[in-house]
Amino acid sequence: MKKSRKVENTVFAFFIFGAIFMLPPLINIFNKPIKIFDLPLIVVFLFSLWVILILGTFFLSNNLKRNNTLNKPKVDIDEGEN
Repeated sequence: MKKSRKVENTVFAFFIFGAIFMLPPLINIFNKPIKIFDLPLIVVFLFSLWVILILGTFFLSNNLKRNNTLNKPKVDIDEGEN
């Protein structure tokens, strides 16, 4: 499998991961009266998930962009008309 295809599959899996962890049944697991640094556990979970999704999207998009630019054939374009 080409590297760009693997990155595209990883992007799709990362999207599914984020969508599943944002569903209310999973969010309700963290709705406990526990506090971390004086913040409710659900707030820590949501902001941690948000940061993970943002950073993951950043790194995956950079990797995807790099792979797409490497795989494109180089085309010479003439500026003038014949």
